[in-house]
Amino acid sequence: MEYIVEYSTENKYENEVRKGHFELMVKPCISRYQTLRKIDFQHNLCGTAYYGKTRFNFESLHIHTENRFQQFRFQLQAKVEKSTPNFLLDSQQSPDTEKAILEDKCFQIEQAPFYRNSNLTQLSNKHIPSSWLKKDHEKVGIYLSKLNQEIRQHLAYQTGVTTPHTTAQEVLQKGVGVCQDFSHVMLGVLRLQNIPARYVSGYLNSNSETIQAQLHAWVEVYIPFLGWKGFDPTNQLLEDENYIKIAHGKDYSDCQPIKGILQTNGTNETQYHIKVTAYPNQEQ
Repeated sequence: MEYIVEYSTENKYENEVRKGHFELMVKPCISRYQTLRKIDFQHNLCGTAYYGKTRFNFESLHIHTENRFQQFRFQLQAKVEKSTPNFLLDSQQSPDTEKAILEDKCFQIEQAPFYRNSNLTQLSNKHIPSSWLKKDHEKVGIYLSKLNQEIRQHLAYQTGVTTPHTTAQEVLQKGVGVCQDFSHVMLGVLRLQNIPARYVSGYLNSNSETIQAQLHAWVEVYIPFLGWKGFDPTNQLLEDENYIKIAHGKDYSDCQPIKGILQTNGTNETQYHIKVTAYPNQEQ
């Protein structure tokens, strides 16, 4: 499939901003199953715009201005080609062989950020149902498919209750959350068991006329012999061609869509809009 992704944000400030620097993580990335064909953006500030690299080698857009302003507007349009990921879950290897790969010291050092829990994802056995833990005889892929279902059955989707700073422990206590919360919980459960997992941000094409496209979060997990695979505990789905990846990191803090350093005071109001239009690839 080919997609046209349109992202726009408008930020209004109660008082004048004397100087500002914004960092936006909204550009679709290039990956094995995803090609970025075209990218354009516009903004209303008089200043410098440039791309930088995150610690995980994804591009973020920086906009810096020394001029005063009271409103920041930004629009991005991207043309993305996405193929359906190969979602084989059974490695055809024994659980012990899979475990040996995950416990390999060289691999653990290489993927260290995705083995270690952060403040947002930290969990212990006392926080989670015992049924969420992998059994010794289970294959990793089969276990992940089950966990992806059980988290959504345990938690209810509800907006306005959590924030980007809500921890996985707090989400489990509340019993509700949104996509970033479901993802943090799944990350915490997996990292607790030495299964490397990473937080993913992106756009989700709902493929529906009644449900709008949205910024979304899901989880990529390493399955020995098969590589990184995407799981969406919010929707109990596996990643397919409707998931357009922006970046991955250890948690939300590595993939925050917009953040800034501003010289101002008072409150601000932020609105954003996303539209994803799908087209069958004419070259197929």
